[in-house]
Amino acid sequence: MLPVETQLEILEHLPAGPTRKPPLLFVHGGYCDAWCWEPYFLPWFAARGYPSYALSLRGHGGSGGGSTLFAVWNLATADEDARKGIYSPWRDLRGAFGAPGTNTFAIKLSYWFAP
Repeated sequence: MLPVETQLEILEHLPAGPTRKPPLLFVHGGYCDAWCWEPYFLPWFAARGYPSYALSLRGHGGSGGGSTLFAVWNLATADEDARKGIYSPWRDLRGAFGAPGTNTFAIKLSYWFAP
């Protein structure tokens, strides 16, 4: 189980005056953070009386708790070295971007740091 993250980024836009409208919470999807709601959604709803908040999940934006590493792997089945079992990470990484789509895939690796 991951440790509890106590440092979460929260952006807010509040109405100009008191309101009885419910607050809205915006949560981003993958590969993004709270900033994606900042330019249009948060101010638009706040101007209409809704207290608006956007949260960056653990490991995203200004929130603490993690990092993500993307690894690109080139299978290189047609390469002579690959058939011999010789692996060179730098050659394979350089070749990955010019290889046919059937030979390349990406892996998302996430790791977490305990506080």
